Amino acid sequence: MTYLPDKEVSPKGQVDNRKHTQNCPGQITGEAGFTLVEVMIASVIMAFVLVSTIAVVSHASVYLADLRLRVSSSQILQQRVEDLRAMNWAQVSACPTTFTSAADTNGTFSGFVNISPYQTFGGTTTVVLATVTVAWTNRHSHVVSNQLTTLISNGGINKTTL
Repeated sequence: MTYLPDKEVSPKGQVDNRKHTQNCPGQITGEAGFTLVEVMIASVIMAFVLVSTIAVVSHASVYLADLRLRVSSSQILQQRVEDLRAMNWAQVSACPTTFTSAADTNGTFSGFVNISPYQTFGGTTTVVLATVTVAWTNRHSHVVSNQLTTLISNGGINKTTL
């Protein structure tokens, strides 16, 4: 048996070229690279991760859009309640039951006001319960509403007579 310094010899006396590639660096050895099955499994895993990521991003964007609508409705509600609080008693008593907001340029929201007596004194209403509701249709085609309730007194900030 001859000794070959650049090649390993197996116990059976066969030369094993797979371990050393110094002589032919451009040649692919038997142990280099992946099998077709390994590449297919990796591709399936990557496809699953990609599809899952796209689904999460899509769901998050719809959720974010619905959240923006809820925030806008809260701002419209707060503005309408502040408008009601700034009215005098005659204006509060004659307040229309529906409203639109100047901030709602797309006509997304429908606004409703319900004013009912809360406290009376001597047959005269002195405090009313004002409930303001805003409704809209979300991205899932469901009608959603947001509501804010406040008390308004006849002796409030805009009392003009005693």
